Amino acid sequence: MNETDIIERFFQRPCTDPAVTRHIGDDSAVLTPTDGTQLVVTTDAMVEEHHFVSQSPAHAIGYKLMAVNVSDLAAMGATPRWATLSLTLPSIDEDWLTSFSRGLFECADHYHVELVGGDLSAGKQYTMSVQLIGEIAHGKALLRNSAQPDDAIYISGEIGHAGAALSKLAQAAYDHTVLNECEMKALYYPPAQVQLGQGLCHLAHACIDISDGLLHELDSICRQSQCGAEINLEHITTSCELEPLEAIVQGDDYQLLFTARADQHTHIEQLAQRLGLAVCRIGQMTQHPQLVIKQHGRVMPTPERHGYDHFSPA
Repeated sequence: MNETDIIERFFQRPCTDPAVTRHIGDDSAVLTPTDGTQLVVTTDAMVEEHHFVSQSPAHAIGYKLMAVNVSDLAAMGATPRWATLSLTLPSIDEDWLTSFSRGLFECADHYHVELVGGDLSAGKQYTMSVQLIGEIAHGKALLRNSAQPDDAIYISGEIGHAGAALSKLAQAAYDHTVLNECEMKALYYPPAQVQLGQGLCHLAHACIDISDGLLHELDSICRQSQCGAEINLEHITTSCELEPLEAIVQGDDYQLLFTARADQHTHIEQLAQRLGLAVCRIGQMTQHPQLVIKQHGRVMPTPERHGYDHFSPA
């Protein structure tokens, strides 16, 4: 089986999107953006032994690779449209490719994403990345640098479940049979909050997805917005297996962390109710450039590690 065979068998499907003039099979894709929109572009990579282990199910890897990219667009309030895939294979394993591509397309179909191109190569280990292109109404993108003092701070959903699952997996020498269905879903099938992000375009000032840990992402908003923040741990819904102070530095949650004026609270609650989501107010942005963590009124020590960083010492 050669490169063309792999592409045609596992990754080339009929394209029904009229905005796609040319796609897989040509040198480049030709796309027509919707009038009045801006393009929002992101890319995320996954590398074997860094983001997943050899025992990780191929279907789960494929799904998560697409989902983490969709989550980036959700944080901007954008609608995902088109993706390209770069994939490095250590060998041609047809069963692995079948499962991986099914997971990738399952996620793509869920969020109405067309795979329009990519690249395939050989290497020493599985390495993969998706570039995802989305659209948003001109000037409406949610950014990290737009938080304002006195903004309320919110998060969607619960955090810490993926971190707890990963810890459990590591203790079992990465035997995935130790994970129940909920733990597998938290670790490999994260929800990308696209509809929430779209609804927040008219309500929120700043937004980011929680991929590297709540504290890490909040620190990013603070730095880029030149503000500080104060959060209350008792208002954060976390995995019962983790202490709140531990949960806020875990990654892979892919919920949204956002700020908005306090007078938008009712509208945010209504949006969350309409989408069937839990959204919690967890604190407030401040003028002073520091991050304060409280629990039941008591100031807690700020963890030295704010979250996941590829280049920080283990």
